[in-house]
Amino acid sequence: MNTSPYAPLTPDTANAPLPPLAAGRPLLGHAVEMYRESILHMRDLYYRYGPIYRVRVPGREYT
Repeated sequence: MNTSPYAPLTPDTANAPLPPLAAGRPLLGHAVEMYRESILHMRDLYYRYGPIYRVRVPGREYT
């Protein structure tokens, strides 16, 4: 951590754990659920994993 009086005080996020990865379908991830009923699916993931979690959609990962 830089102790310079001019350095901004920010938490060290490099060592912070990643949010939980929501389980999804192999290869498709959450694409099918997001297409069909995205709001309900996101609500269910919120209840299961909390306010911060990760999901995979083919080719991408979202937090």
